[in-house]
Amino acid sequence: MGLLIGLLIATVIILLTTTLYFQSKKSPLQYFIPIGVIILSLVLIGISFIVGAWEGIGLGTIGFTLFIGSAIPFIMTAIIANMKELKKSYWDQE
Repeated sequence: MGLLIGLLIATVIILLTTTLYFQSKKSPLQYFIPIGVIILSLVLIGISFIVGAWEGIGLGTIGFTLFIGSAIPFIMTAIIANMKELKKSYWDQE
C-alpha cells in the first residue's frame, strides 16, 4: 500500500512541476504530457485484463494509481490556466 501511495505522490509531483514549467512557456505540452500518461495507464489496465490472475490485479492497481496520479495534475493545470485568464479579463474590464 505504501508503494502505491509513493507512486501516486511521485507521479503528481513530477507531472505537476512539468506541466507548470511548460505552462510558463505557453507550450501545448502542458496538456499533452498528462494525457500521454493517462493513455499509458489505460493501456496498462487493459493489459491487466489480458494477463489475469494476481499479476493482472497488480498491473491494474498500478495502472489505476498512475491514472489518478496523472488526472490530478491535468485538472489542476486546467484550473490554474482558467483562473489566470479570468483574473486577466477581470482586470481588463475596469
